[in-house]
Amino acid sequence: MAHQEHTSIKHFLAVYSNKGGVGKSTIAANLACGMAMRGFRVGLMDGDVHGPSMGLMMGNESHPEPFGESGYFPIEAHGVRVMSMANLVNEETPLIWRGARVHGALTQILNQTNWGELDIMVIDMPPGTGDAQLTLAQGLPFAGAIIVSTPQELSLLDTARGINAFRQLKVPVFGLVENMSFFVCDACGDENPLFGNSAGEIFCEEFDMPLLARIPIDPEICNAGDAGKPLVIDYPERPSGKALLNLTDTILMKLEESQTVQLFHVEWQDLGFLERRPTPPPSEPSGLSVNNVWQVSTDEFGIEFADGKVWIQSARNLRLECPCAACVNEWTHEKILKPEDVKPDLSIVAIQSVGRYALRFVFDDGHDSGLFHFDRLRKLADQTA
Repeated sequence: MAHQEHTSIKHFLAVYSNKGGVGKSTIAANLACGMAMRGFRVGLMDGDVHGPSMGLMMGNESHPEPFGESGYFPIEAHGVRVMSMANLVNEETPLIWRGARVHGALTQILNQTNWGELDIMVIDMPPGTGDAQLTLAQGLPFAGAIIVSTPQELSLLDTARGINAFRQLKVPVFGLVENMSFFVCDACGDENPLFGNSAGEIFCEEFDMPLLARIPIDPEICNAGDAGKPLVIDYPERPSGKALLNLTDTILMKLEESQTVQLFHVEWQDLGFLERRPTPPPSEPSGLSVNNVWQVSTDEFGIEFADGKVWIQSARNLRLECPCAACVNEWTHEKILKPEDVKPDLSIVAIQSVGRYALRFVFDDGHDSGLFHFDRLRKLADQTA
């Protein structure tokens, strides 16, 4: 996903759970507010297009102000810039979407919002491992993800699927947040682990990741969310408020330690009609299966693979191989895109790496939703050799 030209975002953070009802959105809202309280410029995007809740939770369900021909300014709430489907549709609109429509909705929220300059964008991911999650995880250069679960063994077992999905997509998993971990007695201050006190630690040991925080059960967390004012704002000294702010500080340190670097980024230049650059430019080894990407001519790109193989291809031919849901039927795998649908002189605007596993091509016909995994690019190169 390429976002608004007026937008500059340093870090993307995913807040994820594999099932609903574990308090993921509550954690995301409190994290965003906690970061803003620490002086950071923070955005909060509600990626749950089927059950958007950030409008209510952040206390602002108004429709955003328009920006340009089709864009929006984000909603401002508690020092955080927020955008949710709840701000774009009324509360009675059913969102029975999947596939290309899910991708389109998420693209609209992110790309058509003038976020301005942000230090951190917190993405409240939809629960599970479906179309929406895949669109976000593949399309954004996440610095990392935090996983939210509850101590029950069944919840943790479901969580394992999400962790494996992030790792397969090369998104760093910062660790686990165990929500509703224990109850603090108001009278004596004792901690009572209602669901046991070791499940999260055992789980983190098994998956070789840290237990970032244990958030206590606190009725005020729910009350604050319903009132549109996340708990850390008015109750930072409660045990739950302290735990959430300590989690905020832990995540801020991890973001500073992370190296969210785009390995490949090629902006297309105006070359002469007959100008051609078939030789790869000098580069350091990337440590990946793709070692170099460059512009060959006005309508050709080149890829140098780790074994030295060089593949030069036209923008149009690659566009016809686009694997996205708008170009290929996700059930039958039959091509939807026809050769006559692609203009003969198609060119490229930019080539961007996604994580450490894929390239995104932004074509000059506006298409940018196709994600080409390195392995698939190598297969295409071998087929056209």
